[in-house]
Amino acid sequence: MNWKPLCWMIPAGLCLLVARADWDAAAATITNVDYPAHDPYHATLLSLNVQGEADPFQRYGKTRFLRVSPDLPKYPYTYWPNPNSSALAVVIPGLNGSCQDSTTAFLGMLLYANGYSVAQISSPMHWTFIRSALSLPVPGYVPHDSRDAIRLIGRIVEDLEARQKRPFTYKCLAGQSFGALHTLFTADHEAQERRIGFDRFLAVNPLIDMRESIQKIDAMYLDSLRNLRALGPDRWNESIWFYNLAEAQERRDPSALRNLNPQEAALAIGYLMKRNLTEFIMASQEFKKSGILSHPCGFFRKQPCYDEAGQFTFSRYVTDVVMKIGREYNSVDWEADETPEAMLRRTSLAAIADTLRNSPAIIVFHTQDDPLISPESAAFLQTVLPDNRLYLFRYGGHLGEIVDPQFREIFQEAARIP
Repeated sequence: MNWKPLCWMIPAGLCLLVARADWDAAAATITNVDYPAHDPYHATLLSLNVQGEADPFQRYGKTRFLRVSPDLPKYPYTYWPNPNSSALAVVIPGLNGSCQDSTTAFLGMLLYANGYSVAQISSPMHWTFIRSALSLPVPGYVPHDSRDAIRLIGRIVEDLEARQKRPFTYKCLAGQSFGALHTLFTADHEAQERRIGFDRFLAVNPLIDMRESIQKIDAMYLDSLRNLRALGPDRWNESIWFYNLAEAQERRDPSALRNLNPQEAALAIGYLMKRNLTEFIMASQEFKKSGILSHPCGFFRKQPCYDEAGQFTFSRYVTDVVMKIGREYNSVDWEADETPEAMLRRTSLAAIADTLRNSPAIIVFHTQDDPLISPESAAFLQTVLPDNRLYLFRYGGHLGEIVDPQFREIFQEAARIP
């Protein structure tokens, strides 16, 4: 996810403790019982702690531009050259994440410390990707979006190799959340047709079953808001709460968000994801003339569009937008009687289970208490990935394990250049 308003991602590293867990588990579980938050929503917000460490590295990055298609504007990406390195790592942010997002840059910082040159792209949901690299009018169908990402990354690799006048001999692709899902689908495409030649794929908290994840995202916002409103105005002031949330984001104040109770923390996470949904709906309307919204969006008349886009949930976006566009523009992959359930199955990891099972290049990091997945989905990962390719933390929520000291050591060992 893009937590740009929340600005989050990862610090410090020490020892690795691996133990067996009583959790219908086949894979080794990292029993991080000393993790400071056992509530999954608070654990998720703890990832804010990394922003201070990631910011200096992000500022060091160089923004470069290339044209993916001759009729589209140039696409920006961020690059950190590592002198004398012949290895390249490409990092994909989460939902609506930018190539200049310091939260995602923490993964890049770890990879840079391992000896990689690092390139960070924007999420296929981000407006820069939608404008310059997305071939459909709207993002959201992961198999197709990841093919667009491969095309973009291929151009970036060509651009960088031309600039340095030598090829990269080792290449790694890493992603978080939605970006981790795109990373794994890219691995599947590469297994079928090797175009870029990645040697390693690192996925941190990928969504596993898309249908359950979008339902959980919607519930975090809608159910939490409904429950908090039920407390009454004397116990919960909605206007002041959203104002304080906006202030905390503006100040980039981790402590203010960590002081939320679990219900408020769930609402904060759901709200920020929903805001990202509004942003990429607006970008699709503006740059791709997608026809999602009935209101015309002019430079001085955007509020009606924002109001209309804000009415969408993720579930409605899938059924009313992705399904409609898929039928109209993607006839190769879509049947005439396609159902949302069938489409979402093709966008979930079960659709690429053979690649996950058979590719030694894939390594996944996840948590047992991620609020965007069910225990059954986590167990699915354990059935298709052996112990040495799945690192499952007991606590951490969604991406929160990245603040656990053990994460850094495990991640950097997994990313080690031979």
